[in-house]
Amino acid sequence: MKSTVQGNTMLDDNTAMIETAAPPAGRRNVSVATPAGRLDAEIFLPEAGGSGLPPLVALHGISRDAAAIAAAFANACLEQGRTLIVPRFARRQWPSFQRIEEARPDQALLGLLKTLRTAGFIGDGSVSLFGYSGGAQLAHRFAMLYPQRLSSIHIAAAGWYCVPDDTVPAPYGLGPAESKTILRDEIAKLSLAQLSIYLSLPVKVYVDERDIEQDPAMRSNDTVDRSQGLNRRERAERYVKRFADAAQAHGIQPHIELQLIPECAHDFSACAASGQLVAAVLS
Repeated sequence: MKSTVQGNTMLDDNTAMIETAAPPAGRRNVSVATPAGRLDAEIFLPEAGGSGLPPLVALHGISRDAAAIAAAFANACLEQGRTLIVPRFARRQWPSFQRIEEARPDQALLGLLKTLRTAGFIGDGSVSLFGYSGGAQLAHRFAMLYPQRLSSIHIAAAGWYCVPDDTVPAPYGLGPAESKTILRDEIAKLSLAQLSIYLSLPVKVYVDERDIEQDPAMRSNDTVDRSQGLNRRERAERYVKRFADAAQAHGIQPHIELQLIPECAHDFSACAASGQLVAAVLS
């Protein structure tokens, strides 16, 4: 199905536009003012209210190429009757959107979803969350804080992870931070309190089979290299194992899997070009 631009909409997460009927199908550019900061997004709405599948929220990486994310997922989502939400974290306002610390991208995302619900763009149910690279870092950290709001999580090519382990200091795990910040500890405690819900969610982790280089965009230091691995593939493999081990320790049957994407290195457009990544996320 072909989308058409429906125009730009300025919304506020406290005084949102209320629509008296389901908004027409097509593409909308939305800008939402939240207490954490302004967040822009592109919304793709299916015909006739959609299929009832959870909306997909798809997060870009540090290149901020939200257009590539939208181009990869829009047609496939609309064919499923699924709403697609593609936020764009502007570089000036959100220089480090992939981490939940002093800046609060998690609160901006919550504000966006609240406003879209109030405006009638999406329903009250849970959403599916996808993130690539830096967006994958935000996706799994957001999921640890708000697992009850999600139906599934898709983590693609994350540079490093917050592991579900309270013996590992924050931000690498959920234990007390070695470099003390009150906010970092509070976030870790909140995530730990809801850990069993997070570990019960369906999670898919994706990485290119050749993503074995230490490029400048990937965090590298003695702590993370030793505990998580030397490249994105190794870190993804270790994360899946640690997630599964943590779930079993909580008496939970884990629903996590690793999918290797061939021949795209660390490049979202290349990973999406074959259709394997998009098909796996939407399956």
